[in-house]
Amino acid sequence: MRKFTIGNRTITDESDPYIIAELGSNHMGDFQLCRQMIEAAVSAGVDAVKLQKRDNRHLFTKALYDSPYNSEHAYAPTYGLHRDYLEFGEYEFKQVRRMCDAANVHFICTPFEEHSVEFLHDMGVDAFKIASSQLKDVPLMLKMAKYKKPIILSTGGGMHKDIMRAWDVLTDAGAEFAILHCTSLYPTNDEDLHLDFISTLRRSFQETIIG
Repeated sequence: MRKFTIGNRTITDESDPYIIAELGSNHMGDFQLCRQMIEAAVSAGVDAVKLQKRDNRHLFTKALYDSPYNSEHAYAPTYGLHRDYLEFGEYEFKQVRRMCDAANVHFICTPFEEHSVEFLHDMGVDAFKIASSQLKDVPLMLKMAKYKKPIILSTGGGMHKDIMRAWDVLTDAGAEFAILHCTSLYPTNDEDLHLDFISTLRRSFQETIIG
């Protein structure tokens, strides 16, 4: 039987849907906005909220970090400093953890490199999520698996063979994980959703929860 557990919630084909509010970095580095987003998500009845975490100096090359960023949406003169503006630190993540505990919802986060995996483990997240863009990042997957937290694997950034490889890596590492069909287009037109691929994933990975 397919089964996936986050905290006190076990997800099966027969259980109610598990609903995650994708906050990402849409708070734009503003913690009060993040708080309002979490409160709205909780009011809507979600099971979990999900943020993102990047250590940009480890994620980007020096050239990219220091490159000029002239967008009308820029918060700083270089791309690296712009991305840093959007990041939360220990204080904000601990506050999110407290809010989730008080609201009885799970706290999930996507780390984009290995330093952020360690940080999020220390912050006590309930589960990790592997971003579609990191689907081929085997060291990152193994780092997550090391901490024995449940993992949600996004698939929008790869082909079927990439999903197969990731499944093999996580299975060999003894990780408990689920797979999500994703479409990496924002916003996505209905004709681009390809929801029938969910059935393909269910046939390919018959013991794995698919979302």
